[in-house]
Amino acid sequence: MRILITRPHQQAEEFAAELRSAGFQNLMLEPLLSIRPIEHVTLNLDDVKNLVITSQNAVFSLLKSSAPKDIKIFVVGVRTAEKLREAGYCNLYVGNHGGEDLYPLIQNHIKDRREKILHPAGLFMKESLQNLLKEGGYCYSALPVYRADPISTLRPTTEKALMDGEIDVITFFSPRTAEIFVKLTSSMTINRENVVVCCASNAIMQKISHLSWQSVLVAENPHGMSMIELLKTIKKGPSCQRLTNKTEN
Repeated sequence: MRILITRPHQQAEEFAAELRSAGFQNLMLEPLLSIRPIEHVTLNLDDVKNLVITSQNAVFSLLKSSAPKDIKIFVVGVRTAEKLREAGYCNLYVGNHGGEDLYPLIQNHIKDRREKILHPAGLFMKESLQNLLKEGGYCYSALPVYRADPISTLRPTTEKALMDGEIDVITFFSPRTAEIFVKLTSSMTINRENVVVCCASNAIMQKISHLSWQSVLVAENPHGMSMIELLKTIKKGPSCQRLTNKTEN
């Protein structure tokens, strides 16, 4: 069973390592987004008592800052929280289902809505949490610290693998990467009916499910370990014999 990983480079490498530890060896990496820090942007933490981190890609800006290790951080994702703990940050509140999942945590742990909340994020970010916080009267501001630029073409080896039917499973962790993949492969001849798509959320599924895949599956939670559990289910399922035989031939 050959798996195509579409995450940005660093996350793709980390996810691939987790997959190998779980027994998945036949992997192909094709990062569809190139992550670049925005130059000359630093975190101004004057009077900031709370941080929101909704992407691993924003962690670098915090690590370069002078933020105290006990600052209150509301973070999406177990992996991102682990990175922050490894860096010494200890006052973490973790949500697993996206930015909106942080709102009840913020309600429970920020009693004074006048306290400043800073959200280092990507240049293009989902506005759902931002809207909730502003409507709730919180003193919230977002600061773009990185940009995620789409690649213009797939690598020739990836194109060949897709057209030759050598990819059995494709994983998507964001709606944007799913959109990019659909655009880049729109003119390619791919037998999608032999490919299983694994999505980290329903929002991703909506971007990809209009095409004729063998199946489109959604992980229980939008993080790597949940995706691995989904892949294990596929590996054990009735369609796995076809995938295994095709990969081994």
